[in-house]
Amino acid sequence: VYGEGRYRVAVDTTDPVISLDGIRHDVVDLTVRDEGVGLRSFRGTIDGVWTLCAHDPKRSDIQCERGAGGGLFEFVSEDRKGNRNRISLAL
Repeated sequence: VYGEGRYRVAVDTTDPVISLDGIRHDVVDLTVRDEGVGLRSFRGTIDGVWTLCAHDPKRSDIQCERGAGGGLFEFVSEDRKGNRNRISLAL
């Protein structure tokens, strides 16, 4: 038998927050924050084609390669509870 104690139940229903920090010649700079359980995954695409994204978890920064051309950039982030957020912009 275990002793009595104080317990707290928390529910994470908040989507990750994606902020556009800037667009340089070859990189899209983003910040992704999740106040709940943390990020599970993220994916960047240009016109539906996967693009390389690098994540710095200490600073919550993500840099996605943008390539030479334009197109529709989409970024989707999901936390460990399945909450998702998306950002889209024309390059």
